[in-house]
Amino acid sequence: AGLTINSGAKTATSGPATGTAANTLAAGTYNFASRALSVNMPMGKMELVGGMGNSSLDSAGTVLADWATSQVGVKYNFSKRTVMYGYTGTSTNNLATAATALKVMTGTLVGIDHQF
Repeated sequence: AGLTINSGAKTATSGPATGTAANTLAAGTYNFASRALSVNMPMGKMELVGGMGNSSLDSAGTVLADWATSQVGVKYNFSKRTVMYGYTGTSTNNLATAATALKVMTGTLVGIDHQF
């Protein structure tokens, strides 16, 4: 099991240069925070894994980013070198102004890892 908690602030002294990406920070002070919890539960040759977390960014009382994530998965150890795995997860954009298409993203991953 694991737990992380991070927070901090960054002060940008000038805005983005002409021609830079639109998401470059403008001048100002930015506060960020993130929290994550993970678990790994071995059960013989199988392992159950899971995690959840959230992160946020704000400046001058305006929330600029607010994400929540969760994942669950299973790994099966066929041998010391071969593992089959499957994971599924969701990321949710809780920002009130987020476009509907960006509110929830889900994904699933299945594979085999063989170490030579």
